[in-house]
Amino acid sequence: MARMRADIIRNATSEDSLAQIANRWGISELGRAAHEYRRLFGELPSRTRAHAKKHDA
Repeated sequence: MARMRADIIRNATSEDSLAQIANRWGISELGRAAHEYRRLFGELPSRTRAHAKKHDA
């Protein structure tokens, strides 16, 4: 999950969807992944991406 988070941050402005990023890391159950991600990091993957985009600008 930490590697997926790093990938989301690193590719915040790419055209890759969050589903594509998750699939790259072998995650296919997106709902479960989002729940676990939120439990671990305190936010949803979409919020991580939005925050990273904001700081990338």
